[in-house]
Amino acid sequence: VYTDIQEAVNQVDDLPDAVKGKPKMEILSGDLRPTLEIAVKGSADYKVKRQYAKALEQRLLSSPLVGSVVKYGYYKREVKIEVDQKKLKENYVSLGEIVKAIQARNFRLSVGDLEINHRAKKYVVQSEFEKLTDVKEVIVRSSFEGNRILISDLAEIKEGYEKPERLIRYNGEPTIHLVVKKKTESDMIKTSKAIRKILEKYQETLPKNVRAEIIVDHSDMVKHLLG
Repeated sequence: VYTDIQEAVNQVDDLPDAVKGKPKMEILSGDLRPTLEIAVKGSADYKVKRQYAKALEQRLLSSPLVGSVVKYGYYKREVKIEVDQKKLKENYVSLGEIVKAIQARNFRLSVGDLEINHRAKKYVVQSEFEKLTDVKEVIVRSSFEGNRILISDLAEIKEGYEKPERLIRYNGEPTIHLVVKKKTESDMIKTSKAIRKILEKYQETLPKNVRAEIIVDHSDMVKHLLG
């Protein structure tokens, strides 16, 4: 089919003057094109919207027609450890000991530039953790007598999210954007209908301050082409 179309295109001899040379064809896989795009937004805290976006992703992937879901504006969880320089000196602990203690627990550590802020604290940021207490209870130093120094004894632990490289918005509102793609063998129109049904049921579970709306349904173009 591709060859037949290319030969037919090559036979066209009345192309506009701006077209230089013969047109070239490319095969665009339908798998590369999203089926449907959804925005999770609302006045709720980002942490809440993030939880609902993740739950929606899991529901969508439960469909036998859906191949993948790509999330934008879905930032990785991080713990910010604000190390108190004064407490380090009082306990004769170095920043290097804290770094080694965290790495020994197999946490992924990002030390960055170890900035010192106006309160003379240094920052260590790490991610991939289950609970905040997992970080707070990391042992920095222990003795035979049973005395232990924990990270929480030396620093203030805060849970947050990575700094976004770009902000995702829809109609000016901060959004977590879900791009849903079908499986190779799935029909785009049927997949779109299945996604809409999942979303309709899921919307019933959302609190008033969280909304999940369809931004673009790419199957509309297919319907238009089919007449």
